[in-house]
Amino acid sequence: MKDIYRRTLTGAWIVIFILGGFWLHPVSFCLTALIIMSGILYEYYRIIRRSGTRVQTVAGMITGIAVYLLSIPVAAGMLEYSFFLLLIPLFVMMMIAELYRRAEKPFDSLAHTFFGLLYVVLPFSLFPFSAFLRSDLKTIIPHGAVDFSPGVVVGFFILLWVND
Repeated sequence: MKDIYRRTLTGAWIVIFILGGFWLHPVSFCLTALIIMSGILYEYYRIIRRSGTRVQTVAGMITGIAVYLLSIPVAAGMLEYSFFLLLIPLFVMMMIAELYRRAEKPFDSLAHTFFGLLYVVLPFSLFPFSAFLRSDLKTIIPHGAVDFSPGVVVGFFILLWVND
């Protein structure tokens, strides 16, 4: 019975952290999503590593964080979409690095590394694009970004939790 209280309290704190982080300010929104995305990506790579595949954890984490951090100013309209082309060398470097790792199954390793980016980083990198849409929902702390509204992302998480 003691375990159920601990789990409930932990779950409540996580919900408060996520909803508060998303709704507080645009900076806290971006940092909260970055922390969650990094944790999920690391956990994915850890699970794949336990199955015997040697994924490029560090390169995947750096690339994932770079993709997310670049998507924020692009979504806010501060950078053009063409800046995403700057990410191509990171992906090419991961492929070249895999050639020199002398792994038993290099294509499996590369596939799992890229799949983590596709499965985790891509959805989280789309969150800023939905948050920087014009909406009537406002954040708790006033800010200068008039087009920022976390309502769509918060609604997504609420639907996800209710479905769970």
